[in-house]
Order: sequence, then structure tokens, then C-alpha cells
Amino acid sequence: MFLAQWTFPDFDPVIFHIGSLSIKWYGVMFVSGFLVGNWLLKRLSKERRLRIDVDSVNDLLIALMIGVILGGRLGYVLWYHLDKYLENPVEFFKIWQGGLSFHGGLVGAFLAVLWFSARRRVSVLNVMDACALSGTPGILFVRVANFINGELYGRPTTSVPWRMVFPKDTYQLERHPSQLYEGLLEGAFLFCVLWLNRRRSWLRRDGRIAGCFLMGYAVLRFLIEFVRDPDPHLGAIDWGLSRGQTLSLAMAVFGAVVFWWSGRTSAASDAVASEGDDTRAT
Repeated sequence: MFLAQWTFPDFDPVIFHIGSLSIKWYGVMFVSGFLVGNWLLKRLSKERRLRIDVDSVNDLLIALMIGVILGGRLGYVLWYHLDKYLENPVEFFKIWQGGLSFHGGLVGAFLAVLWFSARRRVSVLNVMDACALSGTPGILFVRVANFINGELYGRPTTSVPWRMVFPKDTYQLERHPSQLYEGLLEGAFLFCVLWLNRRRSWLRRDGRIAGCFLMGYAVLRFLIEFVRDPDPHLGAIDWGLSRGQTLSLAMAVFGAVVFWWSGRTSAASDAVASEGDDTRAT
């Protein structure tokens, strides 16, 4: 009895209709992630952890939304379905049909942070830290939406009691609900760890939280990919790894560089401050 499979709840991806407009779970969860992120960014601004005024947070949020959507779409096209969109480029603009890549969205968000930081003349690493703290709940929301839609499910399994059959699965096999693994670990768990430890001295240097987020997400995503069903048209393509795993390896390297750079910039700031103290002493 303990190993009996769970029944997948037969969710309707559409919450309700307003005339011909369909309000879907994915869209609501996507927007909810940004709303919660906006609230967290404003809280970090009030704490002075994010060194911009509260009124500027909305501008940052708009830049992030544009970066995430464009980057997510471009990443999805380039890394997962390039041939399809080369044959019919118009399909690129049909975002309402789905198709966003997390890693592409991350690149887009990073470019948005670079643009915003240069325009407002604030520390890139400081803004990255705030975005890492505020963005993780959105990962949870979107993965829950993936679960509701019955998409991006896991590999076949008979060894876990929460295995289930997803309606969209052509083969109707018992599978891991890997969307929930990702939401709970990459979203909820990572957020709790970073948020609860954000005031620790070794994480207060600009860039440390961002570096930890990038490396932490990359490790968790890399491991979960072992139980997540790879895209059928790609399979294992790079050194026997999935596309998500190879992108996560690149993400981990970038996170390590950010963490290392954080130490260098902090050391340089400390040295400048020390020279200033010596000058005043003389």
C-alpha cells in the first residue's frame, strides 16, 4: 500500500475566462512571482541591503521583467528548438503558447541588472544580491504552474510512493513529479537558506549572495535533472548530460566567478578605506 502510485490531480490550466480571454495558472503564477519579488526588493531597499531608494525598485522590476521574458524566450529558441523557429520565425513572438528557458531568463535578468546599475550608478553585485534573494519565490510559483499543467515531468520510476501518471505523457508511465522537486528545492529551500542567512557577516559583502544563489541553483538543478525527463527531441546531448545540466554547469562556473570577484572588490574597498584612515591619522 505504501508504494501505491498517487493520482495526478486533473487540473484545468485555465482558471477562468473573461470573454474570449483565458486566464491561465501559468500566467497568474508568473505575475505572482514578480509581485512577491517586488515586495521583497522594497523590503531590502528599506533595510539598505539594496542600495537604491524604494521608488526606484519599480524601475528595476520593469527592467527585470523585460529581461526575463526576452531572455527566456531567446534561450528556449536557441537551446531547445532552434530548427523549429528557423523554419517559422513568426512562432518566436507567440509567447502565449509557452516556451521560456530558465537559464535564458537568467541571462536576460543579468543584462537588465547591468543596464540598470550603469544607468543608476549603483553596484552591479549589490543589485544582483537583491535579485537573487527576491527571485527565488518566483521559481517555486512557476514550477507549481508546470505541475498544474502536467508538463516538464520526471523520468519513469516505481521506487517512490509519490510517483504519478501525467495525462500529457504519451506512454502513460509512472513518473517523478520533478516539477515539485524543483519548486521546493530550487525555489523554497534556496530562498529560506539565503534569506535567513542574509545578515551573516560573510554574506554581507556585495556579490556573495548572488554567487551562492547561482552555485546553489546550479547544483540542485544538475541533480534534479537526473530524475527529470529530458526533452524528447534532445535527450542526452552533451557528454551524456541533458541540456539543462550543461547549462547549469556554466551557471555554477559563473557563480564561482561572482563569488570570487566579490572577495576581490571587497578587499580593494577595505584597502582604500584603510589608506584613507592612515591619511587622516597623519
